[in-house]
Amino acid sequence: MLENAHFQLQQEAEPGLKFEDCYLYGTSTANQQIEAWWQQLSKGYLFRWRVSFVQRFTPHKLLTLLRIFSVLCRLKDFLIRMI
Repeated sequence: MLENAHFQLQQEAEPGLKFEDCYLYGTSTANQQIEAWWQQLSKGYLFRWRVSFVQRFTPHKLLTLLRIFSVLCRLKDFLIRMI
């Protein structure tokens, strides 16, 4: 889960941190306004970007880009170790 990964990273900086102090589960009435804003944004302008993205990047192209990105990340790690 993402919250566990985030918590473990944060624990590196704050070893005494408890998980219960980081996350609250349940509904948030204050969150409704931002959720409504995101919904309006995604129905309007962002929808055009999604359509454009899906049309340009077929699954095969995305897989190829991910493979290239993976190779570049490994190359970066290799070069950092060489320094």
